[in-house]
Amino acid sequence: MNKRIWSSLLIGVFMLLGAISFAWSAPGEPTPPGWSGLSPKEKSAMRSIREKYQDQRDEINLSMEEKKLELVKLLKQDPPNKPLIKQKINELIILEKARQDLMVDEFFEVRSHLSPTQATRFTRKLILLILNGVERKGGEF
Repeated sequence: MNKRIWSSLLIGVFMLLGAISFAWSAPGEPTPPGWSGLSPKEKSAMRSIREKYQDQRDEINLSMEEKKLELVKLLKQDPPNKPLIKQKINELIILEKARQDLMVDEFFEVRSHLSPTQATRFTRKLILLILNGVERKGGEF
């Protein structure tokens, strides 16, 4: 295949990965506005959950960045090595799945600390973020 097709494929992969990415921002940020109805105990629980998952997210994100750089190098080779490029894309997909699995685990852990009303609001907000393809930031819920 020619370089244009591979470039288009690469751009498509990165757009897909970006569209389904919901990483939290750094844990040192101020209390998110969506937490205004939470008690101090609930806020503390949310912070500890956030920090617990942030370390794992950071590790996955770092690995993904390394894989992306390796993929770019492979794409720049002349001639490109198709099996290695496919392997690198598969590695990125596996890491993205791990990141999404982590998001689901965090979702259920957060919900377990919320009242039914808060859990409903939290779930609705997350659904809207997913449907709109918006990256999740620390202040969004």
